[in-house]
Amino acid sequence: LIIDEPNRSKGYGSQLLQAAEEELKKLGADYFSVWVDPDPNEEDPTPFYQKNGYKVMKHPGLTKKLKK
Repeated sequence: LIIDEPNRSKGYGSQLLQAAEEELKKLGADYFSVWVDPDPNEEDPTPFYQKNGYKVMKHPGLTKKLKK
């Protein structure tokens, strides 16, 4: 979920997130997990998700880039 800088803080991200949650509920999902991994030059979106009721997990996910 990415909202361009000029359109942030207008409620669009929360509306999109809520719509996604509603669709997932219709499909029978019990949980919705998001991965937050901003580049060092980007704003950390964690507070946005926390504002929308998400909790920070104790165990972060891990990734490994595999060479082609």
